[in-house]
Amino acid sequence: MRDLLDTSGAAKELKVMEDKEHRTHVLGATARAAGSPDELLELMRSAQAHRATRATQVNDASSRSHAVYRIYLGAAAGPGRPVLTLVDCAGSERREDSSHHDFQSRKDAAEINSTIFALKECFRVMRSSKGQQPPYRDSLLTRVLSDSFASDRALIVAIGTVSPSATDTEHSIGTLRALQQLQGTQMAFEVREDVARPRANDLPHPRTWSEEDVRRWVSAAAGGRASAHAA
Repeated sequence: MRDLLDTSGAAKELKVMEDKEHRTHVLGATARAAGSPDELLELMRSAQAHRATRATQVNDASSRSHAVYRIYLGAAAGPGRPVLTLVDCAGSERREDSSHHDFQSRKDAAEINSTIFALKECFRVMRSSKGQQPPYRDSLLTRVLSDSFASDRALIVAIGTVSPSATDTEHSIGTLRALQQLQGTQMAFEVREDVARPRANDLPHPRTWSEEDVRRWVSAAAGGRASAHAA
């Protein structure tokens, strides 16, 4: 885990800890104040520039790390302070996309895939009605994001990026499938109501129609153009 706002280049130890209110904190991470949207965007650009990247078979500068940006709103600190957490996940890789990677690249790809799987598992459990606790301890990323999984006041939105290129079809389909798994996510402790499916109109079978029913149907068929044959 790296501090993307620390530009000193020195090795820095970061720890993920929970307080007595079960809020997650990254101890040792740099915090900067932004007085305007432009200052905030500049800080995020600086952090983005320090992310780990590596050339892959599908991207010359692929992100080989997940990035978490935690933005606290307002000047007053406190437990009720609103926070916006932005997460940019590195893209998962198929085995055939990493066939020419060295050992470290394959190891990085396996760790990324494992973390994304743990993230999807947290969403799956949140959507379940069995009252299970999301397994956010299965990866470092989900531990950092545990507030979002444990709080009934958290609102989560997932956004996927797909490519219009035909050569990326399988990647795009994989992304859409992952988003489909996250679609409609709800906390397990939210009240749910059974919604009855609307039944189709119980129309009588044509074999039970009378002669008058047949005439009416023929008159209405083809936008009324067949009415001349209903006499």
